[in-house]
Amino acid sequence: MKGITHFLTGIAVATCFAAAVDAALFEKSLIILLGGIFGILPDTLDFRLVRYLEKHTYEVDPYPDLDPKPIAETMARAIDEAWETGKPVNVKFHTIKHDQGYWRQYFIKIDKKNKLITARIGGLIPWVDDPPLPGSEPDPPRIASSSFKPDIDYFYDEETKVSILSGPDFEMRRDGDKVRLEFIPWHRRWTHSLSLGLAFGAIGAIIFSVIYGFSMMSLVIFGIITGGFWGHVIVDFSGLLGSNLFPPFTKRRIKGLGLCRSSDALPNFFTNYSMLMIIVWNLDSFSPSPKLHMPWVDMFSGITAGNPTATYWVGTINYVVYFIVVPLTLIYLAVYFLTGKYKEELKSQEERDRERAAELSSEISEEIKM
Repeated sequence: MKGITHFLTGIAVATCFAAAVDAALFEKSLIILLGGIFGILPDTLDFRLVRYLEKHTYEVDPYPDLDPKPIAETMARAIDEAWETGKPVNVKFHTIKHDQGYWRQYFIKIDKKNKLITARIGGLIPWVDDPPLPGSEPDPPRIASSSFKPDIDYFYDEETKVSILSGPDFEMRRDGDKVRLEFIPWHRRWTHSLSLGLAFGAIGAIIFSVIYGFSMMSLVIFGIITGGFWGHVIVDFSGLLGSNLFPPFTKRRIKGLGLCRSSDALPNFFTNYSMLMIIVWNLDSFSPSPKLHMPWVDMFSGITAGNPTATYWVGTINYVVYFIVVPLTLIYLAVYFLTGKYKEELKSQEERDRERAAELSSEISEEIKM
């Protein structure tokens, strides 16, 4: 997810603590910001520190020859080397800067079934996900393949597009009877773990206790920091990469749920909207004179009467259903049908296989032309 999404998630977690809201309202405290800061911290660590500490066994720079052969051969050789030596092998693929305004993209396809790496040089693009300039594709097409020996365990995109700025890394590591491939291996390891969230929470609570003395607020600090950090990890799990949840007890990333991508607009909007609604609800609920009164509180008066905790949770459930679940469901259905997404899902498996076969035929014909 985007940085603003993680920030809002951390803020939403912080507002779940009544003492934090009270401190913000009556003492002008910035304690709620702790949730947002630790909500974006995992990615900050990765992209501002950890990525620069990564060591590469091989680096591939296709400029200026634009030859796809070294790309495919290096990737395949790294897989075989990891299998034969039992040592991890890391490969860095650099982007191709064409001029001031354009990069030349290229593609790396990992075919697990046929044990084949295929590299293809693409067209010129001004920015990521922009369509290539018409006529900028190499003519004749530049495509090359190289085979590898072992079975591999790889659960990210079959084809990786190398486009702008800094290119991707791959780590190959022997794991049992296969070689495990990790896409951008420096991302979402120990920095995206529940263990580190606990550690940061404990450190924050200890520092607060040393300065101000131990109190209930020490536990609130612990909860905000840990919860904000964990919120980032949990939200990221909706994607493909997953995270390494419990280092040092676990050593590798656990596969994500694959529900969306971090750059997808709709999931980011849904999460941002939900977090903003939760923030509004909590700020109102913990204020001296709440303005939002949920009908379910009266409906379940036998539970909520004289019980502030029950009142809060019944009201929260009611609020989430009315102001989050229902609106987002309607928005999703509108997007689902208006964008034609449902048509894609209605395709039979036979149609999908036929389209995939056509793509493969096109790739093979391009390789023959080379």
